[in-house]
Amino acid sequence: ARVTHLGITGDAKPACEALAGLIRHNKLPNLQYLSITGGNSTNHYIKSQIEPLLRALPKNSTLTKLDISSNRIGDDAVQSLSKALGKGGNTTLQTLKMDDNKIGIAGIRALEQMLRHNPSVCKALPVQAVKKLTESKQANRIRMDLVASLDNIDQALQRNRERNRFDYHHTDDIDEVTILMRQKTNNAEEGKKNQTYDVRPRPSSFPYDVNNQKTINKKRKKVTELDVDRYVLETRPKGTNDEGG
Repeated sequence: ARVTHLGITGDAKPACEALAGLIRHNKLPNLQYLSITGGNSTNHYIKSQIEPLLRALPKNSTLTKLDISSNRIGDDAVQSLSKALGKGGNTTLQTLKMDDNKIGIAGIRALEQMLRHNPSVCKALPVQAVKKLTESKQANRIRMDLVASLDNIDQALQRNRERNRFDYHHTDDIDEVTILMRQKTNNAEEGKKNQTYDVRPRPSSFPYDVNNQKTINKKRKKVTELDVDRYVLETRPKGTNDEGG
């Protein structure tokens, strides 16, 4: 049979290993769309059992859309996915849906690393996961890393869209998250309008390196509205100078 679309909803655990074998041995040579989504029942979450399937993806050369939403796969499985789609991996997948998977900052970084090398993925941001991160207790601690990673992800996705002439309306995903990040940042900094910040303009080159002093011109200014879309900010205690004195 010429299988181009395959969807599994609910308990997909038994199917993952079998699908991995079929993909590894090129038994689904026409597969373009694969959907393996969990359900509301905790018994239907695939979690780490999806990893054999993810590791088989480099052997596939036809798949363009993959939906693995609602499986609680976690950061470790996202890292396996990053390796499968990264340097030397799958180069045909364009759309990746992966929300409701308990993805943390480590998973976002893995996605960023994958997109440094992947030439085909044009849509991949787990918006729901990023929103949860901005509302978590660790939000203030990871804010700089998260914004920098989102910026890199956005640039890489745009690069791939242009390269593959991917028809995509850039009205949600990154834009929506950026607006949310700006709101969270402004709310957190309300009442501190006279505090001094170091403002580091984003370099236009990809990737962004927060520690690369050679490519970042640091300057100081009073900040009343924090534009996280253009700047990464580090609080400097009042009374200190640039030499650390």
